[in-house]
Amino acid sequence: MRDHPTPLEQLTTVLMDVDGVLTDGFVLALEGQEPIRRMHIKDGFALQHAVKVGLRVGVISGGSSLGVRQRLERLGVTEIHLGASQKLPVYEQVKAAYGLSDREICYIGDDLPDATVLRRVGYAVAPSDAATDVLACVHRVTRLAGGQGCVREVLEEILKAKGLWYRPELDQW
Repeated sequence: MRDHPTPLEQLTTVLMDVDGVLTDGFVLALEGQEPIRRMHIKDGFALQHAVKVGLRVGVISGGSSLGVRQRLERLGVTEIHLGASQKLPVYEQVKAAYGLSDREICYIGDDLPDATVLRRVGYAVAPSDAATDVLACVHRVTRLAGGQGCVREVLEEILKAKGLWYRPELDQW
């Protein structure tokens, strides 16, 4: 694992892969239909809340699914980059579009196509079931697996550090 991540309260942007991060990595292949993926409802809640409180959230995925795009749009995610066979150029485009530095960005990835981005960002995260080579190049490994709430785990951690998560002692958001 890497040392010295960016302090969580300094992060402004969270980018992630889809398959194996927002989904459990399984695809249901039915004849004549687009592959079907599962996403965890708790990840969806956290994504929606993060967008609402001003954290920039987006995906960079090699896959290209209309269903995934529609789900993310319903949650308020606007940085949706699907069909990205090379993730680093897309990452650089997002960075340039918002004038970001690597240190302001968290990336959640689970497999080798994510490694180039994970090595650049200020806070690199992998789900607990990520590829072994990916686990070696991140700052943090989540307790939960991909598609099982790992995105919620990361977003909650970041938003708590920023004072933007639910505060039970005050019963307020």
